[in-house]
Amino acid sequence: GVTTLGDNAWAADGVAADFALLPPRAKLLIPGVGAREVDDTGSNLRKAGRLGQYRIEARFHSHKEALAFGSRLLPVTILTP
Repeated sequence: GVTTLGDNAWAADGVAADFALLPPRAKLLIPGVGAREVDDTGSNLRKAGRLGQYRIEARFHSHKEALAFGSRLLPVTILTP
């Protein structure tokens, strides 16, 4: 796979978000995950954005790692616009 911005979707260094709320290539600091770059989007993220919800989906190296992290409400720091 390839992300919306043409990056390798198998690399666990990016996140998906609503580009209207978090611009492409914005750098985020996510507690427990580290620094990630917004490089993808999705219809559920855009739908949440229209409702005023900032949702992101972080990619992990394995399904097991993603399940271990789970779904969380976290304070995310935007490092660059």
